[in-house]
Amino acid sequence: DATDMICRQVLTEKDGEITCMTMIREKPALLVGNENGSLRLWNIETGKTLCRNYHENSVTAITEGLHNMRRCLFSTGYDGKVGVWNVICEAKKVDLELVLMEEIDEKELLCATFSFDEASGLPTDADVVSSRLSGKSGARDSQRTARSMVGSGAARGVLFCAGNSSIIHMLDPQHLDSVARLEGHTDAVTCLCIDGYFLFSGSDDSTVRIWNIHTRTPLKKFSAHTKALRSISVAPEEGYLISCSHDGSVYVWDYTKEEMVDTHRYREEVRCVAFQESRKRIFAGTEDKNLVVFPLNVKVEKDEEDDTGKAKADDHNFASVELGLLGLTVDEDLRRALEENDLA
Repeated sequence: DATDMICRQVLTEKDGEITCMTMIREKPALLVGNENGSLRLWNIETGKTLCRNYHENSVTAITEGLHNMRRCLFSTGYDGKVGVWNVICEAKKVDLELVLMEEIDEKELLCATFSFDEASGLPTDADVVSSRLSGKSGARDSQRTARSMVGSGAARGVLFCAGNSSIIHMLDPQHLDSVARLEGHTDAVTCLCIDGYFLFSGSDDSTVRIWNIHTRTPLKKFSAHTKALRSISVAPEEGYLISCSHDGSVYVWDYTKEEMVDTHRYREEVRCVAFQESRKRIFAGTEDKNLVVFPLNVKVEKDEEDDTGKAKADDHNFASVELGLLGLTVDEDLRRALEENDLA
């Protein structure tokens, strides 16, 4: 439970290590990828599972997308292949059906994400993209529009995947044909995510890059991490990008202004991050098997004052209360990190 941080249920995979997962929105179900190349679909209510083995090596990513104008799931693996899956959710039947599988890269694929914008009838003028980077609205609204068109026959989308070759493959989801190759990273690409017209990529070369989806060109590069990037996530309402690395850092970027707006550090490698929009919190999974919660520090605007002329809220104090409510045990290393951000 993300509110009180109490574990509500445990599902145990007995055949190997779980490498990735995603929720099935149409059903209370969880699809997980395994190091042995299998995908397992869990019915969260009953605990029953079904397993499919098609990848020849570890499954590295699962992402939702479109195939033949219908919702589907895409999987990537160490075998360099991409699989397309239909999840059948009926009253008395939940099943996982392989539609297509193709080898995309000679080297291992590590990550994937899907954009509903490309070829969906949305604006493709590069000036629209440039206006978003200038701080104007438009890209995120179009992404929402694209999602609302899903199932109406108006959207098609595009799949992105990448891995140890350092190349980001842009694929037509219908037949997994190559549309373009985005090149610029100098080492393995480990993570991808989408916000509107923009693709974000993190790499073992310690950089985060932003790409224009429609012109298929690089826009910016952020270089602050000192070790390999492990995960990136978007705070869509704020227009922030969150990144984590083996150097133990979690950085928050306002990518429209090309500046870092928040920093958190942990004593061990940070493996993954996710953003909780409703409570403005960052969840980070760490190498030492902990789930750490950081507040998203947002500066108080100067014109937000109460009757006494003081700011309405002290965001740092609010953030520390949020942490206190979680009932987490804060050790000395973490406390020092919090003190550096005025949060202890």
